[in-house]
This record gives sequence, structure tokens and C-alpha cells, in this order.
Amino acid sequence: MSSGNERTLYCVAAMVYRLEGSSWESLGGADEWSELHLFAGDKSYRLVAWIASSSEVIVNVNLSSDSRFTELGESFCEFAEGETTFGMYFDSEEDAAATKIAIEGAVQQLGSMPKDVVRET
Repeated sequence: MSSGNERTLYCVAAMVYRLEGSSWESLGGADEWSELHLFAGDKSYRLVAWIASSSEVIVNVNLSSDSRFTELGESFCEFAEGETTFGMYFDSEEDAAATKIAIEGAVQQLGSMPKDVVRET
């Protein structure tokens, strides 16, 4: 599911949701696990998730230096980019913590690049 010169930096299984108003809406259906990938490209990062059983892409968002990743519980986190907020439920606390480290590292890297170097994909 990567394109061009992108490579996978991190991959984990998660149940993925989108915040609609004040409710979390499942993007894969109840009890449907997805593959969540953090891709790195040429001066860009992208978060992509697809349903494991069907390969239907349910998240495809470019990261920016303004992206936020927040732990809301032991195994539940939220990722916000612009006006869109996604929730992610992980199988373990360790998976949630590792995902946070991977995404925050990418966001920090984007923040340290001069604005004219960061590439929008």
C-alpha cells in the first residue's frame, strides 16, 4: 500500500475509529482488526490503515509538524491531523506505547525540517 519511494517504518495491528462529533465510529466494523502502517517518503510521513481481512484502506493521512498523538487509556490512543481525529485500540499497552514513539518521532522530524523542505504528498 506504499507508493513510490516510501518504506514502512512501523506496523501494528489496531482497531481504528474516527471521532464523529462526540462519538467514536468504527472504521472497520465491530471487532475488525486493521494493519496500521507508518510510511516514510522523501521528506514526508504518512499514516495508512487497511482492514486486515479485505485490504480496504480506511486511513490515509499525511503527517505534519502539527499532528498530535495522545494516549487516552492503557491501549487506546487518538491521532489528530487538522480537523480529523482517529482513535486506535491496540492489543496491548506496549503496542500503544510503541506506536506513540514511532508517530511522535516522525512528527518531531517534520518539525525540525525547514518548511520549504517538507514535502506534501
